[in-house]
Amino acid sequence: MEVLYVLHFITRHVLTCRNPIRAIRGYDSGGRGMDFWHDMRDWLGGFPYEYATAGEVFRYVRENFGYELEHLDTHDGHGCNEFVFRRPGDQES
Repeated sequence: MEVLYVLHFITRHVLTCRNPIRAIRGYDSGGRGMDFWHDMRDWLGGFPYEYATAGEVFRYVRENFGYELEHLDTHDGHGCNEFVFRRPGDQES
């Protein structure tokens, strides 16, 4: 289904003299935070979110906010991962 949708999208843009690559790269999901590919899967009935591994979440929070990981509970794809972060220097209550 994804291949057919993308072919339709490209064909529609080419026939109307618009650049499909530019449209995909500059895609705006209306503030929902998804790129073209994830939004397309959402429309077609797939996952309506962009998956992030536990490691990606940990690195993002550490690099962007300086928090340290205190506890991580992962569920191997069968539930939500749970994170506890702490600001460096904060004392436990």
